[in-house]
Amino acid sequence: MSHFDPSSDSRKIDACRMFLFSKSSVLRSIGLSLFATSLVFLLSACAPVPKNLGENESTVWDSPEETELGRFFQPPEDVPEGLTGVYLLSDSREAFRARYALAARAEHTIDLQYYLWKSDTTGRLLLNRVMEEADRGVRVRILIDDIYHTGRDELYADVAAHPNVEIRIFNPIGNRGFMRNFGFVMGAKRYNHRMHNKIFLIDGAAAILGGRNIGDDYFAIDPKLNFDDMDALVVGGAAKEAGKAFDLFWNSEAAVPIDSFIKYQASDEDHWKMRAGLLSTLQDSIDEVPYQIPVDHDEVMAGLKEVRSQLVWTKAEVVVDVPERYVEKGESAIFELLQEINPSIDDELYLQSAYLLPEPETIEAFAGLVDRGVEVHIMTNSLMSNNHLSVHGHYAKSRKPMLNAGVNLYELRVDGAMMDYYRNRESRLASSNSGLHTKAFVIDREISIIGSYNMDPRSRVWNSEIALVVYDPIIGAQLRAIMAEEMGPTNAYKVEFNEAGKLQWTAEYEGEEVIFKTEPNATRTKRSLSRLSGWVPVRRQL
Repeated sequence: MSHFDPSSDSRKIDACRMFLFSKSSVLRSIGLSLFATSLVFLLSACAPVPKNLGENESTVWDSPEETELGRFFQPPEDVPEGLTGVYLLSDSREAFRARYALAARAEHTIDLQYYLWKSDTTGRLLLNRVMEEADRGVRVRILIDDIYHTGRDELYADVAAHPNVEIRIFNPIGNRGFMRNFGFVMGAKRYNHRMHNKIFLIDGAAAILGGRNIGDDYFAIDPKLNFDDMDALVVGGAAKEAGKAFDLFWNSEAAVPIDSFIKYQASDEDHWKMRAGLLSTLQDSIDEVPYQIPVDHDEVMAGLKEVRSQLVWTKAEVVVDVPERYVEKGESAIFELLQEINPSIDDELYLQSAYLLPEPETIEAFAGLVDRGVEVHIMTNSLMSNNHLSVHGHYAKSRKPMLNAGVNLYELRVDGAMMDYYRNRESRLASSNSGLHTKAFVIDREISIIGSYNMDPRSRVWNSEIALVVYDPIIGAQLRAIMAEEMGPTNAYKVEFNEAGKLQWTAEYEGEEVIFKTEPNATRTKRSLSRLSGWVPVRRQL
């Protein structure tokens, strides 16, 4: 079993001790009891970083052609070897159904890698589906980032108690429980590096890559906020590369088995008690899913046949950062790819980034493109659709520089027409707001990049990211058309200068052009809080 080595962090613990005891003049002025309590508290925050020592390595299923899915998605005879079949998943409901259907056809392996997996309806549905496949003998590997999963150690241990399931936590914080946040602060130099990747891979044969995490707001069933996002289902060459990317992280020292660094050890009884609770909550919440989920074999295969008929077979690759970015400390591989492509852009760049915090040199690069005659279209969230106020506060300071650079800038409307597709059909979503979570680029309608990379410091410097790069005019045209619609006046505000040089937001309501002179639909308080948050010096962490 993999475990962590306390001696590897002795320097960190010694440093903590030196800090504590160097303050002896201060400590003499406080009570002995308070000192002892503080000493225990601070030393416990110096817990060693759990590490995977590589004693239990494993790899993705390497013979996808021997599985039902592998045979089902075999390329046509006239397709050269090594190409990838690509199918865009812009529809949130289809994105969930595709995951559920693929998991239902697993024979050997299910490999899942996610930054965030919520314990809501869709999160529980997918977990239950995966567990049922494990009951049939399928090997399940789940790799989850640690940052947003506070308080779930026992749940993950209960899941991993299944003999066919293993859960690893990426870059886990050494301290657990109520000391967890303090431990994060004490070890921020390492813990600030997070795994933002998203991979859903079945039998090494079919993968879903893109921007979606696992949760109701990513799959169009949340009553308050639903994200506009983009995934791609891939088979063939890119699916194999996705498997290699998964193994790269799974076998890294930062991917630590849950049962090797927590005190709680789950039993078989604990596992089945958890399963019973999972089924009980699903029975209570299944009606919250306002669309049909494929369950029986014929229904699943009918959906997959529709996908297969629309696959575009072309050249594609998976670009991924190294897991140990806290050691490498270089630029993201996706950022370097964009730098490499930049000089060859001739006509247009379409870009969607949920969180947009471009560096000055990036804005300068946009200006260089515009000077060369390239049309640059960029879309992000508006104040009301952004789920991170501080991000919007810092982004707002980049608007004027981007407009001065010649960028066509768009912000998602919280009441955009895209959500009508869901609102009009189900009363549960009648008042749901829109949010943008897409991270995608289309270059000259020929190169498409779909993945987890936002144009912000967190993606560029801190997180590990992954992207599917497709070199094809058909996929490029499809993705560009989706983006162009989302940038239209019924879905987005176009941000421009008015005649006085002030910002204005232009949209369309019932066929009429409407111009806003301040952040649309935002209260004075909301605007003020956003402005204030933009002056808090945390931009490099966003």
